[in-house]
Amino acid sequence: MLLSVVVGSLVIAVVAGQGCPPPFMEAGGTCLYMGEDAMTWGDARDYCTSLAAQTTGTTSHLATFPTCDEFALATYWLNINSSPDSDLWVGAVKASAPNNWLWVTLEDLQTGVPMWSYKEGHDDGEDCASMSKNFRHKLSCAGCEELKKPMCQVKPMLPPPPPAVRETKVECHGHHTQVGDHCYEFSDKEEHFDHFYEECSKDDKQPFYPETCEEFTHMAHHLETMNDQRSYWVGAEDVSGFHDWTWSDGENIPGGAPYWAYDQPTHEATEAPRKYCGVMDPAQRYYLSEDDREGRHAYICKVSPRDGPSY
Repeated sequence: MLLSVVVGSLVIAVVAGQGCPPPFMEAGGTCLYMGEDAMTWGDARDYCTSLAAQTTGTTSHLATFPTCDEFALATYWLNINSSPDSDLWVGAVKASAPNNWLWVTLEDLQTGVPMWSYKEGHDDGEDCASMSKNFRHKLSCAGCEELKKPMCQVKPMLPPPPPAVRETKVECHGHHTQVGDHCYEFSDKEEHFDHFYEECSKDDKQPFYPETCEEFTHMAHHLETMNDQRSYWVGAEDVSGFHDWTWSDGENIPGGAPYWAYDQPTHEATEAPRKYCGVMDPAQRYYLSEDDREGRHAYICKVSPRDGPSY
């Protein structure tokens, strides 16, 4: 029998009456086990698969986190529970073409935001992925013959997911640009944060901040394709000066994955309230970083679109 457990916006199925079968531990809505011996990626894959013999109605493999919620929960757990020098193989491998990564469970894995350390994913000859505490457990690539400890995962055997729901097409007007399911206005000038906030609070606009990880991912990849190397203000502030970061709507911004560059924020936790604000910076692959609100950057306004017909 399977039970469904809601973790944030994520629904996780677990085996009723069992929790996680030994040697696995409950970890952010899934079951993980960090092996004790270092080995190659191929040996780690085989080792994790062999652990399924100890379970019933489940399958085990090198750990995979194909959704943003799953990945963020796993990194939070690893940041708390792993050793200071942890560097763990996970179930992600480069497929036949460059920059074509897959999870071993066959879901696509795009480089960049929200899962990869911002300089990782493109190196020739480094075709397997690991999660290192040096990068706050964002993904990094390595040669498959390197020796690292395996991170194994067990999941119940679930029925196939229901068909995807059709999305609503949006119509962006004028000089506005559609990115994902929303319309945005990109500034041509670099301004300080207060100008950005004022300008984006007019008419049908609001300062851009991602309401979901998916919206953040769409925006980061769009900015990469623009290739203009400008950084952009977003609606994020440290409201107290003690790393109490919130979006413009007052919602808390969690530290680490999926939004922050792994070495951000950096200011001392004794600064004046609202002195530091959020920037999407190409030097950090458009992960969130901080700057003094008097700094000057381009900015993004989110615009209310006209609804279009479904397709």
